Amino acid sequence: MKASEMEKQIRAPHINVPVEINGKVEQLSCPQITIGDWKDIKENGGFDQWSTLLSMSAGMDERALAGKSKKEKEELRNEAGMKLFSDIDQGIQLAMFAHSLRHDDPEITEEQVDRLISYGIVDKNAYVRALMFLLQGVKPEDIEEAQEADNPLASKEKDQGTPTAKEQ
Repeated sequence: MKASEMEKQIRAPHINVPVEINGKVEQLSCPQITIGDWKDIKENGGFDQWSTLLSMSAGMDERALAGKSKKEKEELRNEAGMKLFSDIDQGIQLAMFAHSLRHDDPEITEEQVDRLISYGIVDKNAYVRALMFLLQGVKPEDIEEAQEADNPLASKEKDQGTPTAKEQ
């Protein structure tokens, strides 16, 4: 099968975000952002998603978390998350949603996207889950698993014989 034929059969991952319209909740389906979208966001908005994710994960790797208590690990995760969100300003957030929504609706304008996310998404937790999905392709269930895990980015910890926080 040719690559062009394969491409036509690939379904983009989506996240559904609740949007309130006239007192009724509808689901806004946001496709995952592509590498090409990130290239455009970097060129036009100056935000380098790859560099940001690498610097975030560097502080969360096995060596950085080794010997830390569960509380210290949680503090490091929170700090990394806050740093990540401080890098994603309003312009980048708007660009992320606009690129996503244009995959399914090429005619949508930036002003329409701004109105949808500013006024329509009233659940801030849903907004953050959507941002994480657009940024990393992380789905809500992945976020829940990561929050429950002792060390989500260094999952080899158990395999390498290092005691987990529960075992310490």
